[in-house]
Parts: sequence; C-alpha cells; structure tokens
Amino acid sequence: MVRHLDGGPFSGLALAGAVGLATAYPGLPFRSILTREGKAAVQRISTQCVDEFTREFAFRRLADLTTVDDPVALPAWQRVLDANRLGTTAPTAPVLPYHAALDELIPVTVARQLAADYCTRNVTVRYLESPVEEHVSYAAAAAPMAVTWLADRFARRPAPSTC
Repeated sequence: MVRHLDGGPFSGLALAGAVGLATAYPGLPFRSILTREGKAAVQRISTQCVDEFTREFAFRRLADLTTVDDPVALPAWQRVLDANRLGTTAPTAPVLPYHAALDELIPVTVARQLAADYCTRNVTVRYLESPVEEHVSYAAAAAPMAVTWLADRFARRPAPSTC
C-alpha cells in the first residue's frame, strides 16, 4: 500500500504509516534517514489529524523526505512491512471485509485478495463490495449493516460466509 499511496493525493497516509511503524519498531531506520525537511514533516504530522496531514502532504514522496531513494526497499523496512501485511495469518473470529469498487485509497483488488487469502485459511469471511461507491461513502453507507453483523456475532448467531 505504501507504493500505491506514495506520491499520490493521499500520500500523507503513507508518511503517517511510516511514523507509526517507526514508533512501533524503534530499531527501524527512519529518523536516521530523514532529511531536515523530513524531520520537520514528521514533527508536524505527529500532531495533526488525518484531514490536516492528508492535505499538507498530498503528492509528496517519501524519497523527497529521506536520504535514500526508496526507503521502503530497505531490508529492515521490508521485514516490518511483511510482518504487518494483512492476510498472512488467519483471524480466529469471523471477518466482514467490505470494499468500494471505486475506492480511491485502497485498490479493490487488494480487498478481493485479502478475502480470498482468508478463505484459503478457512476463515469465515463475508466479503461485500459496492460497485458504485468510493472509500468514505461506502464506509458510511455500510455502517448500519456492519453494526448489525457485529450484533449478530455478539448474539452468537452463526456468521455467514462468501467463501
């Protein structure tokens, strides 16, 4: 996802993700590869809300804020990204991934693959996809359905599966 977001309209999310991972994994080379501008960006993003850093860092590339051309290609970063990749382990509870086909943040192919990966790991998956909405509108439109799905799980009703 970093490569998909980096340099695009939502590249601030990639930078925020890098800050989060560097915080969670203190040994990860991050602050040591930041330029002066990168250090200032990290300082700002650490106090901003999503809408603020999304606007401020739109169309920025991580490489513009670091001393290396492709920071996520560094072996330490690859290890951390691989360890945090969804779909590599099977959740023990049923899951309800729902996604908009027109999602401008996360390609629908990523969501479809995640659902398929979970299905191959025998996870109970109910995958839903909207053909006409985008990221935020589908999150809002699907919220009542998601709440009902969760209520059914707490009521111990069997989870439906699309696998």
